[in-house]
Amino acid sequence: MRDDEIAAEAFGKHPNRVKLTIFTIGAGIAGLAGGVFAHYMRYVGPTQFGLDVVILFLVMLVLGGQFNLVGVTCGTLLVGVLIEGLRFLPLPRGSEAFLHQVVFGGLLITILFLRPDGLLRERFPRYRRSVPARAAVSSRDRVSVRADTSGNVLRTEGLVKRFGGVTALDGCSLELPAGRITAIIGPNGAGKTTIFNLITGFVAPDAGQVYYCDQPIAGLGPARIARLGVGRTFQDVRIWPKLTVIENILVSFPGQAGERPLIGLPLWPRVIHEQRRNAELAWHLLERFGLEHKANDLGGALSYAQQKMLALARLTALDPAVMLLDEPTAGVDIKRIGVFLDHIRRFATEQHKTVCLIEHNMDVVRELADHVLFVNDGRLVAAGSPEDVTADAALMAIYLGYSASVS
Repeated sequence: MRDDEIAAEAFGKHPNRVKLTIFTIGAGIAGLAGGVFAHYMRYVGPTQFGLDVVILFLVMLVLGGQFNLVGVTCGTLLVGVLIEGLRFLPLPRGSEAFLHQVVFGGLLITILFLRPDGLLRERFPRYRRSVPARAAVSSRDRVSVRADTSGNVLRTEGLVKRFGGVTALDGCSLELPAGRITAIIGPNGAGKTTIFNLITGFVAPDAGQVYYCDQPIAGLGPARIARLGVGRTFQDVRIWPKLTVIENILVSFPGQAGERPLIGLPLWPRVIHEQRRNAELAWHLLERFGLEHKANDLGGALSYAQQKMLALARLTALDPAVMLLDEPTAGVDIKRIGVFLDHIRRFATEQHKTVCLIEHNMDVVRELADHVLFVNDGRLVAAGSPEDVTADAALMAIYLGYSASVS
């Protein structure tokens, strides 16, 4: 959540619910500590929690490393030792609180300046395979088709979206059939990404409706739509850079019991079993997408092409029936594009996914797409096979910016 809430919502997570849960757990622990404190002191008043106490707690957190449990514990012990040490200094009566503010305030500034991550940096678990590769492949029951779908899995009717005085979409209607790859092309600013944003719930339409398996979903939140079976990637990748590569995939699995503490705590053995199974499925996906040697590297340390590949692996872990790919090969070395095309093609041919991609590379469109939709000025102006659409001189003139309308 701290890295990218938008990406978290796209994978079925509720940032506000997670924050509220964490806040509630933290408040409960703080309340328990307060009860013990009140029982010990026999008195609780506002004067007991002044600025010096706030600074003291902040130093405890930052000194050891706020993202490291061992570091926070060590920081608390060090501060406790320092407090006791200050008691032996010959100080004028009543100056202890002022001295604490000076010492700990200066210590806080020094830590933030010299070592903002604290004495101990955040520790990332290193994952290792616990079973042979064949066993992992045989357990890939989660990486499967979400539903037995046929016909038009997703369709839009008369979508309209305005941003102030700009009409991004104006009555856009389209259909996405199962097991086929549909490409959306058009000039920059035509409204292509806005279509994805409206379908996935990140932007609410001003008019029109989106249907998934004949059920209206316009107006639902992104997390709800993702859990129903509509997943997407983003132009700017939006992986979680401070998670390792395998953790990026582990987080993407839907419906994990550990995401709900009230259910997960009583069923802890089930949570552990599910985590182990998900880890093996994640290793399988890493092998499938050629990232197994980067499993324990931070996502932000990958090359741009590897981040794009991780985005596809992460979407596969979500296992949506509809995959919306926003420029999946943009910025990728031409020598590696073929690998991306093979993976995208497998989504439709082997997993029977409904695939829709936004793409500017016409070679990719011709190679992958079964059907092409041409969008301009927020309107769907043409549809057909890749050969028919790309052979239309008027459409290509619009696409290349030589004309403003189709003649």
